[in-house]
Amino acid sequence: MQIRGIQPDSVYPYTSAVDDTSKECKSTGGPFKVASFRNIDEGDCKDLVSELNYGPVSVGIAGYRLQFYSEGIFNDCNSYIDHAVVLIGYKSGIGWKIKNSWGVEWGMQGFAWIKDGNNCGICNMAVSAKI
Repeated sequence: MQIRGIQPDSVYPYTSAVDDTSKECKSTGGPFKVASFRNIDEGDCKDLVSELNYGPVSVGIAGYRLQFYSEGIFNDCNSYIDHAVVLIGYKSGIGWKIKNSWGVEWGMQGFAWIKDGNNCGICNMAVSAKI
């Protein structure tokens, strides 16, 4: 199964560096390669929204308190960017929809809403990739 040209997690299974099998990326082949990437200017929320028209965006957020999120629109951020998530959507007046790496037991089945604007520093560290 492919979603807009991106392969699912099952194609790239998670392996831990703890088992010391390899610290190198094992996914070097296949039909999908990053053609280019673009750093979005720090604080440019408008450009970040525009970039979502082309696909998900990797963002850094101040996410320490996010571990306590369960539902609704999150707005209880510290000020230090300390976590990375995938930004998958935006709804004006509501905010940013993210996918986290903490599994489906966290948040709303692995997803969360961050309040509109540059909350949690979501617009401060963003990178998009073209495949």
